[in-house]
Amino acid sequence: MGFDVGVLVTGSPQVTLNASNPTGDAQLTSDVAAAQAKANNQASWYRFWPVIGLYVGYAF
Repeated sequence: MGFDVGVLVTGSPQVTLNASNPTGDAQLTSDVAAAQAKANNQASWYRFWPVIGLYVGYAF
């Protein structure tokens, strides 16, 4: 019988957002940049994943 507990570190994820902006609206460009920064900040927590393993074996 075995039991493992640990953390898997995957590195920092990166979020990229793009918007179609044919009119050149500066507000849209600013909003997309702010949303991308917020998403990258929130995604930075997903570089750590808990790992739990339970192993059961029988030999005869």
